[in-house]
Amino acid sequence: MSVAGDVALALASANLDERRAALEALAAAPAMLDSALALAVVDCLRVPRKDLQRRAVDVLRAGGGATHTVVRDALRAGCTGGDQTQRWGAVYALGHLGHFESVMIPPLLDALASPDGDQRWAAAQLLVANGGAHGAAIVPALLGALARPEPLLRKMVLYIVRDLQLELPEVVAAFTGAMRDLDVGVRLAALSGLVRLEQVASGAGELVLTMAAEDEEPGVRRAAVSALGRVGLSAAAVAPVLDAAAASDDVGLRRAAAAARAQLVKG
Repeated sequence: MSVAGDVALALASANLDERRAALEALAAAPAMLDSALALAVVDCLRVPRKDLQRRAVDVLRAGGGATHTVVRDALRAGCTGGDQTQRWGAVYALGHLGHFESVMIPPLLDALASPDGDQRWAAAQLLVANGGAHGAAIVPALLGALARPEPLLRKMVLYIVRDLQLELPEVVAAFTGAMRDLDVGVRLAALSGLVRLEQVASGAGELVLTMAAEDEEPGVRRAAVSALGRVGLSAAAVAPVLDAAAASDDVGLRRAAAAARAQLVKG
């Protein structure tokens, strides 16, 4: 059997360490992959090991795997078939091989709800990186996902929308609505997005003021107090809340009040 045939067999092995060794052999001697060998590498994306998935993408990139139509077709099909591991492997590979298509959006949104932090942030990076060129497809999908039940997903969506720096009414509405979310992480993400906007609607500023005074979570109150200097409210309007925060036993709350006052003076 040829060397390429031996490598292809190893890539299909039930022993994942053998698959990893085969990928390392290909990475150590980069060469253009034929379509059959490239598809064998693609098959490694199906396994639930991040090191294998990442190495497979490295090999495909170095070996020109993305130039094969059958490889791209297999990855597109992988975005909609199989289990979550397979879908993530396919979408991760396509993204890192320089491709973005609408078929990738659903598995990327699902990845934002993953308990695996590496996967969540990798998905977020792909969506942010492609949000400019493909915003017409990505942004409505992100905003629609805020209605889903997974708090991790909603939080990640808000961070992505924040990083896309979109000054749109529907984005302001998304941040404002999410400030009423029952999940602490979602409320914090909404605040972090709102303060990045150039213009904040007065109603949103009033909601931040209410959060600063009344939110049951100390971390949210601190973040809201800190935000009071950047949401368009006057010094007089926020003075009672900042005075109460400055007199608090909570050191973090006192610091947040000082930061907000400094921003109001500066701004």
